[in-house]
Amino acid sequence: MEILVITGPPYSGKGTQCGILKSQVGYEHISTGDRIRQEKEEQTSIGRLMSEYEEKGDLVPDYIMKDLLGQIIDENLDKEGIILDGYPRTIPQVDTLIDLVESKNLRIEKIINIEVPKEELLERAGKRAETSDRVDDKNVDTHLKRIQVFEASTRPAIEYMKTKLDVLTFDGMGSIEEVTQRIKSSLFPEETVQPVSTWEQNRLDLSPVQDAVQEIRAEVSKVIIGQGEMLDLLLAGLFVGGHILLEGVPGIAKTLIAKLLAQTISADFTRIQFTPDLMPSDVVGTTIYNLNTSSFSFNKGPIFSNLVLIDEINRAPAKTQAALFEVMAEKQVTVDGTTHLMEFPFFVLATQNPIEQEGTYKLPEAQLDRFLFKINIQYPDLEEEKLILRRFKNDFKQEQTKEVKAVMTAERIKQCQELVEKVHIKDELLDYIANIIHNTRNSGDLFLGASPRASLAIMQTAKAIAAMSGRDFVTPDDIQFVAYPVLNHRIILTPEREMEGYFTKDVIDDIIKRIEVPR
Repeated sequence: MEILVITGPPYSGKGTQCGILKSQVGYEHISTGDRIRQEKEEQTSIGRLMSEYEEKGDLVPDYIMKDLLGQIIDENLDKEGIILDGYPRTIPQVDTLIDLVESKNLRIEKIINIEVPKEELLERAGKRAETSDRVDDKNVDTHLKRIQVFEASTRPAIEYMKTKLDVLTFDGMGSIEEVTQRIKSSLFPEETVQPVSTWEQNRLDLSPVQDAVQEIRAEVSKVIIGQGEMLDLLLAGLFVGGHILLEGVPGIAKTLIAKLLAQTISADFTRIQFTPDLMPSDVVGTTIYNLNTSSFSFNKGPIFSNLVLIDEINRAPAKTQAALFEVMAEKQVTVDGTTHLMEFPFFVLATQNPIEQEGTYKLPEAQLDRFLFKINIQYPDLEEEKLILRRFKNDFKQEQTKEVKAVMTAERIKQCQELVEKVHIKDELLDYIANIIHNTRNSGDLFLGASPRASLAIMQTAKAIAAMSGRDFVTPDDIQFVAYPVLNHRIILTPEREMEGYFTKDVIDDIIKRIEVPR
């Protein structure tokens, strides 16, 4: 395993550069800042020690940071390499990094240092405070403090690092694209550049999307352990305006996850419990006669909300399911010839249990096709189960859920959606998506293939995943990542394949393997 280290001041674009380099060399991107927050939130032994020292106002001892870094390296030994973002930050940590890497018979491939003059940093910090929607980010002093901490500890560490290691320093002034090209031309000679670089563009400032993702993750992780991939898919759905179906056995926090996501957004939230006796009017509303005015008026149903949780959606009969067709596809409801529009944002999260079939109804294919994703939630692994028990051992009533705060507004969601829409995707990748969908319609393993709505869903969500990763260009990996959650509820196996024990994932994986990946 090889190690790339990215250093530089706040507001220098380090995170975006890491995303670009990840796509360029295929290394795993490790943000030490994010990892430290995760350790604290999950109350690991390292996280507790860090919190204790910070509460006292003391610096975290070097041996704790060494343990954390050792953990990160050990977890990624099977990877080709890692990009270490945000470490080291002090002079002792430089020596710790060198000693630790040498003790594990590894090597630091390169140190990339992005330099931005302090005056420019102050100007960028001021602009960040002016344009940010986050309350805590509007305070200029917050940004100035970040710069002061960097000047006091990290900048001397970088200068010290130059006496010990091969440090490549790049001028961080100019557009992100210009800085990227300078780094790439120095690190990778033209003949060694991997084909994935042909997808690259990077002209958009995607920090609003990345900030939103980090803030929501931080709030949800106050309660939920693990489930990172599922949360990424939920956010991708939110950023493209789609609806999501969560499927899993009872007790794995399907409903809780939906409620926590709703808590992070300053918008109306409604929960509808679907039951066999639920009528369409119980969902969309009804027209009633007003004796006082001698006129009819429309009473809106619970579907008129920004975020709607439909719990156990498969427990309502077909006529009630049909009431959702129009509102999920067109974001409007027509009652007695009058059309009522939904307010922005409109996001439906539905849950269902795949095991218990008594008293349930199979969802119509037309309705399933209106769900952007179907996410299959799995049991937590052993370590996550232990963390769940520790987190709630003294919290039987789950009071921690009240600590989740709203960090998103409708305006921020709209801004993220507009940025995702601008993410670049080459025609070769559009052809790749079309080939995947076309193969589902011509597969001998499938009775029903995917619709054009599925190809649009893959394109849109691949853009969202790219933006969340700090890239304004889509790669084949983004498409492959979203293919299964987009397709798994839209295709139907032939009876023969079902009897042979095949799963939809087997067929989707086989289709993707057979199609040549664009280069």
